[in-house]
Amino acid sequence: LTLRNLGNAYYAQQDFEQAADYQQQSLELSESIRDRYGEMQALGNLGNLLAISNETESAIVNYRQALSLAQTLQHANEEAQILLGLGTAYYYLQNYEAAQNYFKQSLSLTKRLGAKLGEGIALTNLGETLLRQDRLSEAETALFKSIEIWENLQAGLGNSNTFRISLFETQKAAYRNLQEVLVNSNRTSAALEISELVRT
Repeated sequence: LTLRNLGNAYYAQQDFEQAADYQQQSLELSESIRDRYGEMQALGNLGNLLAISNETESAIVNYRQALSLAQTLQHANEEAQILLGLGTAYYYLQNYEAAQNYFKQSLSLTKRLGAKLGEGIALTNLGETLLRQDRLSEAETALFKSIEIWENLQAGLGNSNTFRISLFETQKAAYRNLQEVLVNSNRTSAALEISELVRT
């Protein structure tokens, strides 16, 4: 746990090489003491680091191993996060069919768990993936749903400014993608309305 936390701390500081070293140490220790949960977390964290470092194929290998453990251990929250990671990795590879399949699986899980933040991320990512596939109507539906979730989460934050700013950055991606969907659908006026919403 300490090694994983150190890895996460270096990840937050964007020292990805040091972060990966600690996650690898954590993985090896977890394997040696048969800590399956620790192994799953370290593999997922390594997947994130490899994806950010453009080592996408290696990231997928780690994610798949983490996913297998999450399913065996019946950790649905972890499974949903790993599915998001897999979707993102396949998106980077421009394998949009595989990406949207993983995002849909994550979305199904987050809905079942009532995890609104995860649901919002899955819908935003799914919407962007569908946009890249030129499936504009489906993309619009996903993005409108994600924006509704982001707005509801924002409204419930009160004075929590740090999380509000972080959430708004994620929300902006949904707005930008929706704007692109509307432009591509020749609905310029609606796209301009969305653009104004992002500015306010």
